[in-house]
Amino acid sequence: MSLNTSAAPLAREFIATSALSGALWVIAGVAAFEGAGALVKFLGQSLSSFELAFLRAAFGLPLVLLLWKDLRGIRHLRDPWIHLLRNVLGVVVLFSMAYAYTTLPLALVITVFCGRIFMIIPLARVFLGERIPWTAWIASATGFAGIIVSLLPKFGATGATLIGALAALVAALCSASSQVSVRRLTDTNPPSTIMAVFTVFCVFATAPAAWWNWQTPQPAAWPWLVIMGLLAAVSQIFLAKGYRIIGASLSSPLSLLQLPISTFLGFVLFREVPDAYGLAGAFLVLASALHVTVACTRLARC
Repeated sequence: MSLNTSAAPLAREFIATSALSGALWVIAGVAAFEGAGALVKFLGQSLSSFELAFLRAAFGLPLVLLLWKDLRGIRHLRDPWIHLLRNVLGVVVLFSMAYAYTTLPLALVITVFCGRIFMIIPLARVFLGERIPWTAWIASATGFAGIIVSLLPKFGATGATLIGALAALVAALCSASSQVSVRRLTDTNPPSTIMAVFTVFCVFATAPAAWWNWQTPQPAAWPWLVIMGLLAAVSQIFLAKGYRIIGASLSSPLSLLQLPISTFLGFVLFREVPDAYGLAGAFLVLASALHVTVACTRLARC
């Protein structure tokens, strides 16, 4: 009896330590992702978004080398057409996000990109047959309203700013569709194989557009390009470790730290101050995303 009594605090301490470790991995992954985005914006002042998308993908190749054993599974790849769909969607996300970063404030890009959480709701219902709480539908509609509010000033603009706003919306939609595809693929393929196939595909798929729009980087830009690629690569590793430790239900709310981190980086590095539309939209998006996450997590436990 005393053994069980003494073991209980140790078990609780172990669980608490694991949860903290997982949370820190997720936070580090989110910070690395936002750091890579900030460098895309900085480097986009002199390089094309096509070139940046290619270089960002190319630096993911070391991850594939680390997972070389999983590449052998390509010979027995399941659901190749769904892989192709997911990979094409991912390439569109890379191009769209790179362009959005170079034409819009960082915080606004991430506010719109968080809209993928709401876009997953109807896609998961139609293509995966998942049950969605009615409160999540209401929260999703509110989140969409927040995105529209944040983008209102940009819809009245012309040229690159308007295209950047549309690119951010496309990135969110394609990211949501890609995540739904990944959910389907994980039923028949190891996650590491899915990531390895995606990385290789992105490098080859982005190369032609990068070659056509290639602008040789200045020598001083190369260190920043390397850091951008490393941050993008390690963000995947950190997030994967965090998800594995604490699961998606706890990781999803932490991923919303993208909003305050991007706002901070935008202000410190680029002197970007969100306007009233951006702040109101970000609040609606953040509140709605938290509600969707909590509602769907509770349903999954039922």
